[in-house]
Amino acid sequence: MAAIPVQNQPMDDEEALQYFTPGPLVPPPAPIQINMAEAQKSTEEDEETRAAKGSLKGSPPAKFDRDRKMAKKFLNDFKTYKFLNRKNETMRIPANRVALALTFIKGEHVQDWAHEVMKNMEDRLESTLNPMLETNEYHWDYFKDAFQDAYTDTSEREDADNKLQNLHMKDGNLDQYVAEFNRLSHLADRNDETRGLIPLFCQGLPYGLAQACMNRSKWPETIHQWQAAAREENKRYAIKKNLGLARSPKEGKDRKQQWKAALKGKQRDNSVPMEVDAAQTRRPLTEHQEKLKKEGRCFHCEVQGHMSRECPKKPNKPPPYTKAQTTTTQPTNATTIAEATTSQMETDEEKVNCLVVELKGLNDDVQDKVLNGAFIGQEDF
Repeated sequence: MAAIPVQNQPMDDEEALQYFTPGPLVPPPAPIQINMAEAQKSTEEDEETRAAKGSLKGSPPAKFDRDRKMAKKFLNDFKTYKFLNRKNETMRIPANRVALALTFIKGEHVQDWAHEVMKNMEDRLESTLNPMLETNEYHWDYFKDAFQDAYTDTSEREDADNKLQNLHMKDGNLDQYVAEFNRLSHLADRNDETRGLIPLFCQGLPYGLAQACMNRSKWPETIHQWQAAAREENKRYAIKKNLGLARSPKEGKDRKQQWKAALKGKQRDNSVPMEVDAAQTRRPLTEHQEKLKKEGRCFHCEVQGHMSRECPKKPNKPPPYTKAQTTTTQPTNATTIAEATTSQMETDEEKVNCLVVELKGLNDDVQDKVLNGAFIGQEDF
C-alpha cells in the first residue's frame, strides 16, 4: 500500500525541509581612514632612506694625478657631484666625503699625499684624548686647504693678469668681451674695488664705445655700471647702424691712415688729404678772375697792390683812408660773389697749412688721438 502523506512530511522523492531561526544582523565593517599627511611623510622618509643608503648619482669627477692646471676643475667637479648627492649618507658625513674624494686622487705622484691625508683624519677620529666626530666639517675643510696648498697652480693668477692687460673687444662682440673680462678678473683675484680694473675694461673697448660711455649724463662708477653702460651704448649704435644713421668705421679708419701716411711723408706727391679735399671743392676761376690774377689785381676792387682778403673796400672792414681817396671803380655783383668765394678759399688754405704744420710737430701718440677724434669718433665702434 502506498503511504498516505501527512502534513509537513516530505514525499518519498523529496528532501526534508529545514527551517532556520533568523539571527541578529551583523553591521558592515567600518571604512578605513587614511591620513594623507602621514602617508606623504612616510613616503618622503622612504625616499630619503633610499637616497641616503642608495648608490651615488651623476658622473664622478675625473681622476686627479697631480696636474696643477686641473686642480681647480677637480674641486669644482667634486663640488657639483657633492651637491647632486647631498642627501646621501656618504656626502652628508664629512669624514666619508673626504674618503670618497681620496678615491679619485690616484697616481704615482699623489698616492703618498693621499695616504698622509687619510692617516691624519684617522688619527683625529681615533684619538684617545680628544676624538673628533666624523660629522665635524673640519675634516672636509682640512682636506680642501691641504689640496689647494699642494696642487693649486701658482702661476694662474699671473697668467690671468697678463691676459687681462692685453684683452680687447673683437669683431664687435661685446658680450664675449665682458664674459672673458669677468672670468680673467676672477682668476687674477681682482674685484670691483681694485684700483685699475675700470681703466683696464675701458682700454679693451673700441675708442668710440669708450667715449660714448664717458659722454653719458651719469658717469659710471663701478665695473658693473661700466659694463651695463657699454651694453646700452653698443645696442644704441647697432640700432643706428641698421637704420643707416651711423658712420662707417672703415671709412673713418681709411681717412685716418691716409693722414698718418701723409704726416710721415710717405705719400709720393707730398700732399695732405685735407689739401686734396680743398682742391676738389674749389670752384674754377672765371676768365675775368684769371685776368685779374695775372695782373696782380684784387678780385674785389680790381686795384693792384693787395689781395682780396686785404681789400680796404670790403663792407665788413672799414677802410684805413677817407672817401676822397677811394676809386670810382665799383665791383659788379658777379665779381663780388666770385671774389668772396676766392677769399674764403684762400682763408681755408691758410688754415689747412697751419693745421698741417701743427700736426707734423706733434708726436705719434698725440697725432693718433687727434686723428681718432677727427675720423673714428664716438659713433664708430
